[in-house]
Amino acid sequence: ARDLPIYGAAEGGNGVMILDNDPIEYADRPPNLQGVRGAYGVYIVNESMAPAYEQGDKVHVHPGRPLKPGRDALFIAETDDGTRHATVKRLVKVTDKAWRVQQFNPPKAFDLPRKTWQRAFRIVGSERAD
Repeated sequence: ARDLPIYGAAEGGNGVMILDNDPIEYADRPPNLQGVRGAYGVYIVNESMAPAYEQGDKVHVHPGRPLKPGRDALFIAETDDGTRHATVKRLVKVTDKAWRVQQFNPPKAFDLPRKTWQRAFRIVGSERAD
């Protein structure tokens, strides 16, 4: 069944996307997300993680999989009006105050304050755009 919700996004600037609140489509679940409650996909709309993920690629998110340094994650910052800002980065380190992340294009490492970027979810796969 095509039951994996896929969210679209708009470019939010500086490697940040603004996620749609409702799925734009549903897709077949990859094997590693079979039976995973709350799993979903997101279309990438920027080049900050190229060549790992490029414009139009889809990443698969497992909401229950533990974060791990050296792995990629989707970080979410939700505003008071319900707008969901998201960014995909490689997790370097977790502290009480920040997610230390890196991006590939342009290459740089920086902190995402956990007070702003409240949630992070493990990316467990991706699909290249056509």
